[in-house]
Parts: sequence; C-alpha cells; structure tokens
Amino acid sequence: MVDLCKDMRKGKKSKRERELQIMEEAEIAKKRQKELHDLLAAEEPEAPDSNPQETTDERLERLATAGTRAQPETILVDGEITIDYNTMQIDRHANAAVERRAEQQESVEETDLSRRVNAGSYMKVERSGSWNEDETTKFYDGLGMFGTDFEMISKLFPGRSRRSIKLKFCKEEKADYQRIKETLMGERIPVDIDEFSRATNTVFDDPKELEREIEEDRRALEQDMAAEKEVMQEAVRKRAEEARIEGEAVEGEGGAKENVGKAKKGKREKAERKQKGKRGKAPHAGGEEVVLGTIEEGAVQGQVEVEVGA
Repeated sequence: MVDLCKDMRKGKKSKRERELQIMEEAEIAKKRQKELHDLLAAEEPEAPDSNPQETTDERLERLATAGTRAQPETILVDGEITIDYNTMQIDRHANAAVERRAEQQESVEETDLSRRVNAGSYMKVERSGSWNEDETTKFYDGLGMFGTDFEMISKLFPGRSRRSIKLKFCKEEKADYQRIKETLMGERIPVDIDEFSRATNTVFDDPKELEREIEEDRRALEQDMAAEKEVMQEAVRKRAEEARIEGEAVEGEGGAKENVGKAKKGKREKAERKQKGKRGKAPHAGGEEVVLGTIEEGAVQGQVEVEVGA
C-alpha cells in the first residue's frame, strides 16, 4: 500500500498544481522579506529622544492631500486667526509622483485559488472559553432549576449564548449520562430570585406587584366585556322594537285596505240592485208593473201543484 502511495515523479503537473506552487513560493518570499525587515529594524533601534523622520511615501501622500484641498485653512497665532499660507500652495511634482506610483502598482488577478473569501468568511464564530469545575457545577444547578431551557440557563453565564449551553449539555450527556438523568428526573431546585438577579445582573419587579397589576388588568377587561355586552343587548332590543312597529304599521295598512275594499264592494252591490230595480219598471201610464216572478219559477210551481193533486 505504501508503494502505491509513493510519488514516482512521472506524469505532467496540472495547471492548478502549478498555480498552487507559484502561490506557495510567493508566500515564502514575502515571509522571508518581512523577517529580514524586522531583523534590520531590531538591529537599529531608534533613540528615545530623536524625532521621527518623515519617509518619502509619507511626504508624497501629505503633499498630495494638501494639493487636493478646495480652500485654504486657518490657524491660530498669538490669539488671532490667520490663514495658513502652506495650504495655499500646490506641489504639482508631488501629485505627479503619487500618480506615477499608483500606475506602477502591481495588478493582481484573483482566481478561485487566490481569493481568500468563502462561505465562512463572514460567519459569526463564537469563541467561548473552556468550562472549569465551578462553571460545570453551576451548569448542573441551572439544569436542575430550569430543565432544558437553555436560554434561561445562558443568563447565568454572561458571555455565553444558548448555543454554547446546548453544546455543553450534549457534551455532558455523552460524558456523564447518569448525572444528567438524575438532575433532570430528580427534584427541581427552587429558583432564588435574589441570587438569579445578582447572577444575571438584572433587577426584577416584586411578584406581588405584578400579581396586583394582572388582577387590575383582568377586572378592567371584565368591565369592558360587560359594557360591550350591554351595548349589544340594547342594540338587539332596539331592532326588535323597530320590527314590532313596522309590523303594526303593515297590519294597519292591511286593515284599511280591507275596509276600503268592503266599502267598494257594498257600493257596487247597491248599484247593481238599483240597476235591476230600474230594469223591472215598465213605462205604462197610470200604473206600475209588478213582477211576480220569472217563467222558470212559475213552471216549477205548476209542476209541484200537479204532483200534489195526483
């Protein structure tokens, strides 16, 4: 197996392998140059009373910055504000030097290998320290008070998040499962509000005051519900009263229409009777014609008399 993994120095290197090799050589050269620079700086220590000298790059940058000012600046001299004449001068040679230096900068083309940014570059990484014996005991106390509510337990450990507490729980569960089981299944440790307040650096309100506020809120809510119920009942009563009034009005209109119909029917019948009476009168002089009956009525009466005689 060792012989199979041995490099036989045969074959052609890939393009990616050559790029990696070039990058590695550049990193080594940069590292050596930095070490040499630090070594030379250590061999020539600067005197404590000597003034630091301005380098060429710093001077060029300062002059270029001064040349790009849009207006002169003022200074305070002997209690009077005067113009700083140095800010009214533009060093064109310094600006040109800065531009030349910018043009001479090396252009680096980034690739997948040289780019140092990946998915984990902006990830928030928690670097919490290791757990000592006192913190582990405190963790078990919090576990006995709050169970597996890791958010509440994390309040006992400033600087540690819920995720850190959960990782500690998983680690202890693997290392000492029996202790975890006894802590969770055993009797709950009562929570000391004063101790918890000191540990979390939090001031809690008085529970009795909170209960009183809750009771006041409950009473106010009940009063609001009772008032809303009365309003709804009053609205139902009003609707029922309006419906009753409308029903009575409809019934009154119906009775009046019925009376009008009866009156019209009576007038019509009276007019018909009067018309029949006019038809029975004959226009003979000196007397009136009396109608004794119709032909049908006489025939029926004669028939009845014949049957009785027989």
